[in-house]
Amino acid sequence: MGADDVAFLTYTSGTTGVPKGAMNTHRNVVFTAQVYRDWVHAGRDGAIFGIAPLFHITGLIGHIAVSLLVPAPLVLAYRFEPQVVLDAFAEHRPTFTIGAITAFSALLNAPGFSRDHFASFTSIYSGGAAISPPPRRRSWRRPARRCTTPTA
Repeated sequence: MGADDVAFLTYTSGTTGVPKGAMNTHRNVVFTAQVYRDWVHAGRDGAIFGIAPLFHITGLIGHIAVSLLVPAPLVLAYRFEPQVVLDAFAEHRPTFTIGAITAFSALLNAPGFSRDHFASFTSIYSGGAAISPPPRRRSWRRPARRCTTPTA
């Protein structure tokens, strides 16, 4: 296998037509994982929590590839259920995650939610929309290093 060989195909959503398989080369996967690693300051001393689906490019790169590159533990839940995820946050103390704003909204509105669930995070990113200031204030005691929507 070479750097320019296809590592995997991810499928587009089809918003402009039929979904298409996007070819991701090994070079692309490694480079993008390095960008994420540097962007969120991921290191061996922190765990990554996989909120984004692993079939999506965000989950593949932002969770799996980064955890393999660093290396850092990758914490997963069988499916996204807010209470299960909050319990996993408390148990595993992850430092980074990236996910859809709808997932973060569900966590903030889950029974038993407290700011302590997010205390270990140093970087949290949302996709699809920015995390607005009221939920940020409600969930983090101290500002995370970054709490925004990625533009890349």
